[in-house]
Amino acid sequence: MDKDKKHNLPESFYVANNLCDLLDEDYLGGLGAMLKTQVDTDIRSRSTWLERNDKWMELVTQVMEAKTYPWPNASNIKFPLISTAAVQFHARAFPSLLGGNKPVKVRVIGNDPTNLKAQRASRVGTFMSYQVTEGLDDWMGDMDRLLFILPIIGSMYKKTYYSEEKKSIVSEIIHPRDFIINYDATELNDARKTHRLWKLPNKIVEMQNRGLYRQLDEEEMPVLPPKTHSEPRDKSHGLSNPGVADDYSLQELYEVHCLLDLDDDGYKEPYIVTMRAADGAIYRIVANYDETDMEMDGADIVAIEPKDYFTHYFFLPDPESKTHGIGFGTMIGPINEAVNTLINILTDAGHMHSLGGGFLNRGIRLKGGAVKFKPSEWKSVQTTGDDLRKGIVPLPTKEPSTVLFQLLGLLIDSGKDLSSVQDLMVGRNPGQNQPYSTTQAVMEQGMKVFNGIYKRLYRSMTKEFKKIYDLNAEFPDVYSYMEVLDLDGQEASEAANAPDLKTGEPMGMEKVLSFLSEDFKASNHDIQPTAEPDMVAEMEKMMKANSLLQKMAQGIPLNVQDVTKRVLEAEGHENIDLLMQVPPPQLPPEVQLEQARFKHQMTMDALEEERKQLLDRSQMELNQMNAMLALAKANGENVKELHAQFIAQQKQTMDEFNAVTARLKVYADAKNGQAEQQAQGASEPSNG
Repeated sequence: MDKDKKHNLPESFYVANNLCDLLDEDYLGGLGAMLKTQVDTDIRSRSTWLERNDKWMELVTQVMEAKTYPWPNASNIKFPLISTAAVQFHARAFPSLLGGNKPVKVRVIGNDPTNLKAQRASRVGTFMSYQVTEGLDDWMGDMDRLLFILPIIGSMYKKTYYSEEKKSIVSEIIHPRDFIINYDATELNDARKTHRLWKLPNKIVEMQNRGLYRQLDEEEMPVLPPKTHSEPRDKSHGLSNPGVADDYSLQELYEVHCLLDLDDDGYKEPYIVTMRAADGAIYRIVANYDETDMEMDGADIVAIEPKDYFTHYFFLPDPESKTHGIGFGTMIGPINEAVNTLINILTDAGHMHSLGGGFLNRGIRLKGGAVKFKPSEWKSVQTTGDDLRKGIVPLPTKEPSTVLFQLLGLLIDSGKDLSSVQDLMVGRNPGQNQPYSTTQAVMEQGMKVFNGIYKRLYRSMTKEFKKIYDLNAEFPDVYSYMEVLDLDGQEASEAANAPDLKTGEPMGMEKVLSFLSEDFKASNHDIQPTAEPDMVAEMEKMMKANSLLQKMAQGIPLNVQDVTKRVLEAEGHENIDLLMQVPPPQLPPEVQLEQARFKHQMTMDALEEERKQLLDRSQMELNQMNAMLALAKANGENVKELHAQFIAQQKQTMDEFNAVTARLKVYADAKNGQAEQQAQGASEPSNG
């Protein structure tokens, strides 16, 4: 390579819908042959790994196979050690990772004094949660399958992209057999990755009609027989490849993410090549980058970072590789096979010992061939009983070995320990007398293994959500966004005609799109989508809540409201704050009646006391006035005005006295009426 040569790509190379239109047929033929050779080499390099994965899947799905050793149709029991581990992991992981109706959380980065970041995060989280649960094509179903296959094989992949065919974002599952990585790969993003596609012939024609796939000559399109794309599925379901092609026979394609030097400048750029697997005929070549992925030095390109469409989900990290994970198949598969062997040996030994067999002497004069008995059957022979006993020699078989049986138990327990599938972790009661603290400690120790795996899945889900977030910015779906959030009370179809708050003019679709793209602004680090799995199992939370109830029952001073709230949360109730608003308890009717009587009597007593005070005040005013009148007369003063004031004061006091007396009479009449009603009720005969 010439070090002084600059890498200056024409714009048409990374904006063209299909670069096949810019390349001649001979070049495409040679390129397809080269890529097919490379992909076939990648497939061969992992053939043993694929065979092992297929073996683990057959073990999990309990594929029935006939054995010929030690005799035809000998015992071939498959102990469900890996199956139990995979089912138990799936049962815990699915509700923990994807429980609730909002699997996508959006984290606010930095300070948010105006709460605008939190509002934006809420909008994005609500919309993306709708996408993955309802909007994207069977995203939840794919995750359901992923969480079952992942613990068996150890690696699963998701491909997140914008589908020009469906005109929407797609995030689909890829089985490891259909995701081919080159042998020397150390990082997934730097590897040559091949996604094996299976398409109906009619779908290929539709892609050609849309201008996405190149039209091939008739002689370049041979009728290809259907290929078996999943032998474990065929074995477990009892299916077989018909070997005859028709309109519904899936065609195998390779989508190769690789580096090519199409502009012949000595620097290989990232491209995606879609070709037929059978002969390498190329349907499409498209750049796997745009101008935002280029590192520039002035007008020259220094480096190009390929776009990343794939997310690696792995169960346990492989110490030797970042592109593959380790599952239960690798860890306990050999133990499972040893368990199968021991079970079959014990079963065959028991079979031989129970049915018997042996040697017959010709002297007992029996007809030739095997002699078999049915229940309650007696056979006549032309010999004496003594000769019969001497002429029959049983086969020296033994009962199943107790040593092998003990070894079998040891291997099963070892496999359960390794997979954290013990009695307590599969829902079995450990015993009636085991203390709560011991049970909790055992559970926490068992959950540590799963919590570590959840953390790895959490990281992978976060990467996938970030890809969906970026695609929402690049391919905004304004109608779905407005409908899901119901922003400003406007329907999505009317959003563009909504008046602008400043100008009063219609907002227009450009402003609506700008609003949406601002929420999903990829370069803005104010918010980040993430996943937050619930690390504590429901059973563990419920046990902790019950422990608080027990402590409270023992008299330990605890906050009753807080304990009740934790119990309700552990049980999964909604609107807990509303449930906690308990109205005051209702007293029995007899108590309520007695309280009413007491309150009534208290009121009467208060009125009587007030009436007495008014009488005392009137008497005191009268005595005071008499003294003042006597003093005035003695001094020769005019007492007429003083007498008028006294009359007015006495009138006010007596008015208050009369008002209190009237109220007291009302209460007294009511009390007398209630007494009469009770007396009448007591005198009436009972209907019982």
